[in-house]
Amino acid sequence: APLTLAEALSLAQQNYALKSQRLQVDIQSAQVLQARQWENPSLILGSENTPSIKGSGAELNLMWRQSFNPAQQAQIEVAQQQTNVSQVALQKQSQALQRDVTQAFYMVLMWQAYLEQNQKLQESALHMQRIIGAQYAQGKVLLAERNRAQIAQEQLQIQQQNTQIQLQEAQALLAGLINRPPPFTLQGELMENLSREKMELPSTEPQGKNEMSLHPELQERQAYIAQAKKNLAFQKALIWENSTLSLGVRISPDENNVGALTQIALPMPVLHQNQGSIRSSEQALAQAQLQYENTVFLLHTRRQQVLNSYQLTQKTLSNYQQQLLPLAQKNLALIQHTYQQGKQSYLEVLDAQRSHIGLQQAYVLQWGQYHRFRAELIYLSTSDFKIIN
Repeated sequence: APLTLAEALSLAQQNYALKSQRLQVDIQSAQVLQARQWENPSLILGSENTPSIKGSGAELNLMWRQSFNPAQQAQIEVAQQQTNVSQVALQKQSQALQRDVTQAFYMVLMWQAYLEQNQKLQESALHMQRIIGAQYAQGKVLLAERNRAQIAQEQLQIQQQNTQIQLQEAQALLAGLINRPPPFTLQGELMENLSREKMELPSTEPQGKNEMSLHPELQERQAYIAQAKKNLAFQKALIWENSTLSLGVRISPDENNVGALTQIALPMPVLHQNQGSIRSSEQALAQAQLQYENTVFLLHTRRQQVLNSYQLTQKTLSNYQQQLLPLAQKNLALIQHTYQQGKQSYLEVLDAQRSHIGLQQAYVLQWGQYHRFRAELIYLSTSDFKIIN
């Protein structure tokens, strides 16, 4: 059955890269569980045998030791933030995949339509080649005209082969996104009614850093900043090493005595051994903030550029619909009429047909550009920018 765009987007949810990113979220969640675990206590057994003049003194020590990590909470927060980063990356990848599938879907439709137009032109050229060949055999046309018709046919065959290559590449791209091997047929409208759609863009200039804060690319950058802050706090917490509490008993059989043992080991951070890691984390935070600023700028610039291209494509399509294609059709009809009156050669009719179909092919390619820009705009849309049908 023909594949619709909705079905392609549904199949894309099982994309291997997307499934891999879902597993990455699970991996990071497991790291949070691991960070919450305490160190296992230690059970220490020991004995002392001290020789003396009067005899030997034997002692048995039984101790329980537990270490306390002052950086554990900071480590847990780092793991939690890494999970948040993975979740935001999954959201961004999902939306980008919808854009890519939509663009690939319409690229396949575009090359299918282009192939159909080229097939019509090739059939017309083949018909013309036969007529010119017959007329040449009768001595009615020159050898140059026969060669011209043959060259036109050969050129169209090469163009047809190149178009088939483009179609196969577009199908392979779509197949990789939806995990479905080609070939397949698509069901969809490449050429739509432009009057049904309009654009709303209250402001094309950046009004502040929060204007596009809901965009997944910015959410990802914000998550990286939060992760860098948590990591910096974790590195600072590592200045204090683990504290250790030991509790036990000492048994002296010779003296018939049992005593309690208590030990507390506190770290002495005389030397700042983690200063390199702290400085590295500070620079990583500054880098994450710069990347956020850069992403804000690039998104605004990219959105404006895509919007301009989209609007220009709309105007071009409208020009094709209202002027170029009707004029080419009228010109073809006029030349066909004068040919029937004996005032034009068949080669001139063929040229008019080629010009008309060539415009239709360019029109098809323009529709491919239109859908590419439209899918990109939807991906870049936020609360202040939307497409209304």
